[in-house]
Amino acid sequence: MRLLALLLAFVVFAAACGGDDDSSADATSDSESDSATTVADDAAEDDGDSVAPTITEPAEEEVPEEEIQRGGTLRVAMEADGDGINPVANNFANAAYLMGQSIFDPLIAYDADGEWFPFLAESASPVDGTNSWQIRVREGITYHDGSEMTADDMIAAFEAQLEDPIISLAVAPSFPAENRVERIDDYTVQYNLLRQSAHVPIALTSQLGMIPPASYIAAAAEDPSMDQMPVGQGPFKLVSRAQDDRTVVERFDGYWQGTDNIYLDGIEFLPITDTAFVQGNVVRREKAADDDPGSIGAPTPGVVVGLKVKAGDVVQEGDPLLVISAMKMETVLPATRSGVVDRMLVNAGDQVDGSDLLLTITDGDKA
Repeated sequence: MRLLALLLAFVVFAAACGGDDDSSADATSDSESDSATTVADDAAEDDGDSVAPTITEPAEEEVPEEEIQRGGTLRVAMEADGDGINPVANNFANAAYLMGQSIFDPLIAYDADGEWFPFLAESASPVDGTNSWQIRVREGITYHDGSEMTADDMIAAFEAQLEDPIISLAVAPSFPAENRVERIDDYTVQYNLLRQSAHVPIALTSQLGMIPPASYIAAAAEDPSMDQMPVGQGPFKLVSRAQDDRTVVERFDGYWQGTDNIYLDGIEFLPITDTAFVQGNVVRREKAADDDPGSIGAPTPGVVVGLKVKAGDVVQEGDPLLVISAMKMETVLPATRSGVVDRMLVNAGDQVDGSDLLLTITDGDKA
């Protein structure tokens, strides 16, 4: 009740104060009325009816979900061809990797953040208190020939890599002469290294982690022409290959991850070389002489990642000269004789081919 009385008192006081300005208030009221009428009339002329404006959000457009296109053959042009697609016998450069990664899955792969993770492998872990790593392959992975991938295939691949004169350069230096690999069970292999290393999984993301079946490895060792017809376990299997002409693969229906995400029916790889372009843009290097110990050549295609000497330096036999990266492994090339570095023909970052001459060493009195 007290609140109501206060409100009534305020109304009476406001009315009394407003009585002195009746004429002014009336004028203002008339002016505002006229102005309001004009605005209303203008609005009526523009819109027909005078209505309060409303704000509405624009309607969302319905975008049809794009249908995934399945089927068809992808044709891929390559700048060259490889000498083969057998990962335990051939030197994998760009072309061989391009073809090989459709035919083989690696034991280890990289995720979107650049971190390695087991792929064909179910697990990869160091053995506590040792220099060893154990790699366990997933059960039930089927090769293109119908056989199952096991520890025996991993061991056969490792031993073949060690026997290859080129691939072994990326493998042998990390392992002892004996007891380098052990079969733990049907699906687990233990690699015994010379020293502890965190790089084993990284190496297995490359050619070194592509594992053909043991039966194929043995057959290809007897008949090198089979290097052109590899057997893998990847999403595509080889149909035909004519070296330096065309390599054809088709979807593998028995792929261990299923075929829901394999949209293509097949891929054709076509080496297309432009001789004029190659001659004008690629450095053609002198080749190392096999009968000259002072002629230091590249043991395999790769990239020069470090120089340990320069022209004019005196070196002793066995001294490190430079470092080459190939197949994600680094190899230090030693001096094969004592003398003076006469010519340094490469720089860090240079791409080199197998047998390319990198530097020469002469006797000190001939420098």
